[in-house]
Amino acid sequence: MSEVSLPLNKPATSEDWERLRDVVTRLYIEEDKTVGEVKRYMERHHNFFATIATYKKKLGSWNAFKNLRPDDVLQILRLTKSHDADQKMPALLLRGKIVDPRSLQVYVARNPWLLAEAEAQGPLGPDAMQDVAEDFEEGSDSGHF
Repeated sequence: MSEVSLPLNKPATSEDWERLRDVVTRLYIEEDKTVGEVKRYMERHHNFFATIATYKKKLGSWNAFKNLRPDDVLQILRLTKSHDADQKMPALLLRGKIVDPRSLQVYVARNPWLLAEAEAQGPLGPDAMQDVAEDFEEGSDSGHF
């Protein structure tokens, strides 16, 4: 009796990753899918096969992060320190999404060393602050971190 061999799933090449980079990042960031969901979608719809670890490595190399990162929080803390206390702080955008002040508070509470680091580095200059309130009101991405 002859054995029927099934086609093997060929692993994604560097060219495949670059060709489908926009799809992977859209699914992960904009559609807020998990890495596992992205993996299953890519297998079904693009015949694209890679491990979860490889997805995580690629997304990281593309700076495609959903969550706050220490360097992000440090910059935000330095920005808010340089902002006049009597003025309302404008909405802050990070990678196209509005930073939720509660998420920032939780992050700092879990990583208190960031406050000391921001204090040691001092506030950013006034040119570093970009008022994004107008962009937000005009209907830019309303996602939150």
